[in-house]
Amino acid sequence: MKSGSDTGSEREGKGAARVLVCACGLEAEARIARKAGFEAVVGGGDRERLSALLEEAAPRARWLLSFGLAGALSPELRPGDLVLAAQVLEEDRSWRCEKAPLPALAEAIGARPGAVFASNAILATAAEKARVGKGTEALAVDLESALVAASAAAAGIPFLVLRAIADPQAFDLPPAALLPLRAGGRPDLGPILFELCRRPRQIGPLFFLARSALRALRALSSSARPLRSGLLNG
Repeated sequence: MKSGSDTGSEREGKGAARVLVCACGLEAEARIARKAGFEAVVGGGDRERLSALLEEAAPRARWLLSFGLAGALSPELRPGDLVLAAQVLEEDRSWRCEKAPLPALAEAIGARPGAVFASNAILATAAEKARVGKGTEALAVDLESALVAASAAAAGIPFLVLRAIADPQAFDLPPAALLPLRAGGRPDLGPILFELCRRPRQIGPLFFLARSALRALRALSSSARPLRSGLLNG
């Protein structure tokens, strides 16, 4: 799917397209999605795993959604702010879903509409986030949205991105926050604690990030049901 294409036409009205499937990186994000009535798959930072899960889920999906936390690329965004996107950008390609009722949905859930940038790796520093934000004009960055958009294109169904800001644009992520997740999308506490013992100055930034992530998860929780209702009734 290239920028400007509509991913929904090929599957519109087919009986197999019944559920709304959220792709998440974290189990905490997936729990929120499931509680709101979505089906959810969890990649846990493993791109091959998430791609396979999306390929399996797509035949029964009405929409594919990228759902979870994100880093801010705009300096105006704060922890807990919501970004709703029907456009996903990578370095050398992009996807756009024309079917998404973006303005109405964004207003209903209190989200800022705009594009997101899909990265292959976490953008850890303020300088990296500022560079990508300036170069793309995307509002936020995450790891899953390109896989969602590509899977939706392959299946001929629409996609949407809902992301809550966990780390502001000007914030440098501490090294402990960059450690790999467990396969199910949960933090691996052993390596994190070891890293904190090695470099205890990370404790303050890590607590800030934890508080910001909780605020972002609360924002996702409050918006998930209205989003689902808007997609089903739109």
